[in-house]
Amino acid sequence: MEQMTRVASTKKRPRRERATPVRRSEAPGIHRVASSGGRVVVRASTVRDEFAEYCNRVLYAGNRIVVARGRKHVAVLVSVDDLELLEKIEDRMDLEAARAALASAEKDGTVPWEKIKADLGLA
Repeated sequence: MEQMTRVASTKKRPRRERATPVRRSEAPGIHRVASSGGRVVVRASTVRDEFAEYCNRVLYAGNRIVVARGRKHVAVLVSVDDLELLEKIEDRMDLEAARAALASAEKDGTVPWEKIKADLGLA
């Protein structure tokens, strides 16, 4: 069996041009969304690798960081102020639902506990 040997080519390959440096805001894995709130969509792996930087963006720049896996948005990094506002809104909604339930109970009446236990065979 003959062995084949490779002969190195004497042709010189053209040099690749160096890529221009990418600004941090244009780095791969970051996608800006046109929004007044400073919303930014970022891959989960990018957030994992640069977590402190994204925490600083939330804290100091007021950005809301949407974390994505593929094309699916899975989480959001928001400021503590935004979280507290969301919690106040939820509390207000819960209070309105509780008031509506109490009004309904006063209007329609309630079922005695003893009757419920008897209906379920627990008495």
